[in-house]
Amino acid sequence: MESLYVDARGHAQPQSNGKVESMNQEVPEESLRPWLRGPRARLKLLRLMSGSGAKCGVMLTRLQRPVHCQKEQADATASCSLCGLTGFHLPSTHIHTPICQQLSKVSTLPGKVETAAIETELLRDYRFGQQQLIEIWGHACAIAITKAFPLTSLAKKQPTVLVVCGPDQNGSIGLVCARHLRIFEYEPTIYYPKRTPNTIHQDFTVQCEKMDIPFLSYLPTEVQLINDAYNLVIDAILGPETDHTDVKEPYAGILVTLKQVKIPIASVDMPSGWDVDQVTSDGINPDVLISLTAPKKCATSFSGKHFLAGRFLPYDIQKKYDLNLPEYPGTDCLIEL
Repeated sequence: MESLYVDARGHAQPQSNGKVESMNQEVPEESLRPWLRGPRARLKLLRLMSGSGAKCGVMLTRLQRPVHCQKEQADATASCSLCGLTGFHLPSTHIHTPICQQLSKVSTLPGKVETAAIETELLRDYRFGQQQLIEIWGHACAIAITKAFPLTSLAKKQPTVLVVCGPDQNGSIGLVCARHLRIFEYEPTIYYPKRTPNTIHQDFTVQCEKMDIPFLSYLPTEVQLINDAYNLVIDAILGPETDHTDVKEPYAGILVTLKQVKIPIASVDMPSGWDVDQVTSDGINPDVLISLTAPKKCATSFSGKHFLAGRFLPYDIQKKYDLNLPEYPGTDCLIEL
């Protein structure tokens, strides 16, 4: 770990005594540019500094994000020794400023209780419809898939995608995602083992059937068949409302199969089998995570490509739950974290 501070002239200097030097002017944007990943992060930091009136020295603590690959075991405990930010809060190069403590206090990742409360407020107080929310999330998930897996990048000649849907809301989001992927010229196939009697979910099922999206009657237990037939798997099985300690069949068996596939997996909202409220090694290990509304607590242990989808959450709810969501670029409905 290398620590530096920005002096009064805006130059990065080595920090040897462990103290933050003081300065009498604001830090120039040019001095921070080498330490930030892209303009959005830079502008956000400058806005936060300006809002807090920060004019003192800025400590820059360089912490590399853990590398996750087949040869190197992930270190999910990496954190900033000065402010304690970890996981979702910690970019590849972490900028420690006098407001890090403030930022960590207002950045709250929702768990099961908060996620349910936010959705209840959207449905009850803001009069969103459940079908409306599912459509927003499913459409944004499909766009995230096109960003992570463009048609031109797929390994197989046919742009095949397997969408595995669970019995609850995540499953319906998967159905909507599949429908939009079909419009985007992908070739989705849906495995939906337990169809719910809920009329909203039935509507989404009919829409997929009317668009000639095939449904599998069973999921092959021979993993190589899945690897050979599809470019990727979309995990829309279990959501935040699921008790990860009591996953029943057929979903327990599905998770066992998906843990063995070699093709990429993209999980909707949270990886199936994970505990939404804490870091866990249970469940599948996706390559892509598409968080909905806000990243969940368990997302702190995820290190793959991470999208936040669904740009619709009212500001009052964001403020009430201290979500501190990132700024979306332009008019995009999702952002890569």
